[in-house]
Amino acid sequence: MKATGVFQRNAGIWLLLPILFLLTACGREEGEALDAALLKGERVAGVYTLMPQYPESAVNAYSPSKMDSLAAEAQALREIIARRFDVQRMEAALLTDLAALPSPPVAASDYLAAIEAFIKAMDKINQENVENLEQTQRSLKTSLESRTDRPVLEHLAQAMALPEIGGEQALVARRMVEIIRLGVVKEKEQLRAMREAERVQLVDQIMETTRQQPEDEQIPPFQSPLAIEGLRRFSTATLTRLAPHELETLKKFYLSAEGRKKSQTLVSAFKRQIDADSRLMLLDYLDYLRK
Repeated sequence: MKATGVFQRNAGIWLLLPILFLLTACGREEGEALDAALLKGERVAGVYTLMPQYPESAVNAYSPSKMDSLAAEAQALREIIARRFDVQRMEAALLTDLAALPSPPVAASDYLAAIEAFIKAMDKINQENVENLEQTQRSLKTSLESRTDRPVLEHLAQAMALPEIGGEQALVARRMVEIIRLGVVKEKEQLRAMREAERVQLVDQIMETTRQQPEDEQIPPFQSPLAIEGLRRFSTATLTRLAPHELETLKKFYLSAEGRKKSQTLVSAFKRQIDADSRLMLLDYLDYLRK
């Protein structure tokens, strides 16, 4: 009778546990879906997917006249990039960091629909720029100047991670320029004579100077601050193309405390992964130059 009484008193708890577990699982799945949508919206995979195209641009930025003579070096760098810049590994690292944070008060499906509309609008503007750059820029300027909510749009673009993600893309390309330049100015004998500790020190120096020091004015396409500022202006202009409900969803996500933290964490985690993969790329390329 006593045992039965205990069971009866706790019956509500036993019935409630499966419900609590289900709610927790659903919340976790919703958070995971939202994080995955965030990666898609901020186009992090695109940076890695396009990476093999950078070596030719880096050679051209270093010296257009050396495009033919450095073709083998560009190909070697392309192969190293394919090995070192792994999209799935990068996304897994980012999702691990994002999973530790509370989610913004937005349904994953709503955010995904809004951010996909943003991506579609951005791609359409890019196409319009190709067809008629002057007319497109004039139209965007007019649209933005007519918006009474322009400060809000600029604030929203500032909160998004995409501009800084693009800045990292420029940074990696600049690092490629530096390592290509090194291969040209240093003799193979010098490179072969370097001890491992010296090679590591050289790579660390390139990593630090490219991230910390002022940009090289000789290679403006790969200046991170310029890339970031340009993408923020582009993002602000793109936001004028969204429907009101799409804009409200993005504001609800990015301007919430949780959304800001997600965006900031995404940028920090992406920078760490970019640095880790860039370092391996530079070390591998130094090994190639010593052969």
